[in-house]
Amino acid sequence: MDITTPQETAVKAKGNLERTVALALVLGLLLCARVVEASIMIGATPYPTIQDAIDASVAGDTIEIGAGTYAENLVINSGGSKEITLNGVGSGSNDASNTIIDGITGQTIRIQAGGTAAGQRLILSNMRVTGGVGAGNAGMGIQIGGGADISNITFDNVSSVGNGGNGIGLNHTFAMDDLVISQSLLADNVGAGLRFPSSLSSLGTVDVSDTTIQDNLGIGLISYTTGTISISDSTFSGNATNVSTGGDLVLTSFDSGNVTLNNVSFTSDNADSAIRISPSHDGGTPRFGIGGATIAMTDVTISGTQLKNGSYASAAIYLSRMKDLVPADITFNNVVINSTADHGLWLGTITDSTLDLDGGIDFSGGTFAEYSIALGRHGDTGGTSYGLATASVFAIGLGLTEADVYDDEDDVLLGSITLVSAMVPALSEWGVILLILLLAVSATLGMTQFGSRLPLDAGMFKRTLR
Repeated sequence: MDITTPQETAVKAKGNLERTVALALVLGLLLCARVVEASIMIGATPYPTIQDAIDASVAGDTIEIGAGTYAENLVINSGGSKEITLNGVGSGSNDASNTIIDGITGQTIRIQAGGTAAGQRLILSNMRVTGGVGAGNAGMGIQIGGGADISNITFDNVSSVGNGGNGIGLNHTFAMDDLVISQSLLADNVGAGLRFPSSLSSLGTVDVSDTTIQDNLGIGLISYTTGTISISDSTFSGNATNVSTGGDLVLTSFDSGNVTLNNVSFTSDNADSAIRISPSHDGGTPRFGIGGATIAMTDVTISGTQLKNGSYASAAIYLSRMKDLVPADITFNNVVINSTADHGLWLGTITDSTLDLDGGIDFSGGTFAEYSIALGRHGDTGGTSYGLATASVFAIGLGLTEADVYDDEDDVLLGSITLVSAMVPALSEWGVILLILLLAVSATLGMTQFGSRLPLDAGMFKRTLR
C-alpha cells in the first residue's frame, strides 16, 4: 500500500499550485503579447508600440490603437509634415474600453509636424492623454512645437487631463495655423487648459467647438498673441481659481485678429474674470484700435463667482487697452451675466472710442458689489500706469440706472455711459407735427377773418381805385 504522509501531500499540492500559477502566467503573457500586437495597427500590420507605428507611417495612414493604457512618450515628426491619423477607441478613464496614453516623463505627446492642407491633416482622435511630468511647458499633455511652421492639426474627442503642465500648448517660435479642437476635454491640469505663447511668429485660425475646459489650476484658455479664435458650443468652468489676473478665457497682447464666441457658457470659481481681452500697450497707452478686427459674443452665459485676486478688477467681462473703436468692432447679442462679481462689465483704458451695447447684455441676474458697467483703468484700479477710459458707451435698453454705472457723472475725467435715448429727435418730430397743426389752425382762423372783412375791404379797394 502506498502511504502518503501529510508532508508529502503538502509538497505535491504546493508543486501543483506552482505549476498552475506558472502556466497561468505564461498564458497571460502570451495573451497580453497577442493583445498588444493586435492593438496597434496600420492596415493589417501590427506594431509593438505606438511610436513604432508613427515612425513607420506614411502620408494618409491611419494608426488604429485599441483599448488599454500605453506607457509611452510619443514624438510625431517627419521632417516637416505628418499627414496621418492616430485613432483610439475612446477618451474616457476606463482603459478596458478607452485608449489612454500615459506619459513616463516630460511631455506625453510632442507634435513637431502637422499636415500640409485643410484636407491633409494630422489628426488625433478618440484618446486620453495624461501623465505629463513637470510644470508649464515641460509637463504638457500635448506640446506643439518644432523647427518650422506647423499647421492643419485636429484633435477630435481627445481628453488631455491630469498633466503637470498645460493640457495642450505651443512651445514654438514659428507660425501656427489651422488648429481644430472638437468634442474634447481639457481638465485638471496644473497649468492652463490651452495655451498660445507670445513666442509664436503668428497665430492663424483656431477653432474650438463642443469642448469642455474645466478645473485647470491655470487659465482655461490663454493666448499671448494675435489670431482668429472661434469658440462655439463649449463650456468653461472652475479654471484659475484664486489666481491673480487669471480667468476662464484670457486673450492678452491681442493686437489684431478676430474673436467669436457663440453659445459658450462660463462658470467661474473665484477667478478674476470669466472673459478678459486686452491688446498690448505702449507706455501705458493703448497701442492700437481693433479696427477691421472684431470681438463678437452671441448666446454667452456667465455665472459663478469672479473674485479680485490681484490688482485687476473682478468682472464677468473685462475689456481694456483699446482705442479708436467703432460700434461694429465689439458686439454683444444675448449675453447673460448671472454671476457674482465686483462688476458685470469693466472697460479699462479704452480711449477715443464709441461702444454700443445695443441691448445685447442682460445684467439682471447678476450680483455686483460695485457696478454693472464701470469705466476705469487697465490693471491696478488704484494705480496711474494706465490712463482712464474716455470711451462713449451706449447702454440703452438694458434697464440700468445711474446708480448701476460708473462714468463721468462720478469722475469728470472718464467717458460717458448713456442709458436712455436722447429726447431731442422725438421732440423734433412732435415739434414738426405741432407746428403743422398750429399753421393749419392759424390759416383757418385767418381765412375766416379775411372772409368776414372781404366785402368791406373790397369796396374800399374799389373806391380807392376810382
